[in-house]
Amino acid sequence: DLGICPEAVVASFPAIDLVRQVLELRSPYYARLALLWLLPFELRELRALIAAVGEDRTLPKPIRTLAQRLTVPE
Repeated sequence: DLGICPEAVVASFPAIDLVRQVLELRSPYYARLALLWLLPFELRELRALIAAVGEDRTLPKPIRTLAQRLTVPE
């Protein structure tokens, strides 16, 4: 196999700054994508922003629920 493993590329991409910018847009579609893109070790750094998404009543309930489930304890 001469190609690059897509999982390795995604896992090595520093997503925190990108996800932070996308979550601040408060777009339902992009918020869902951003939340699903995060790796477990990136959740703590974005905890406050993810918690805010979980409480944002302008976003659909499934996205708020996803954000609430991803909110890690301090």
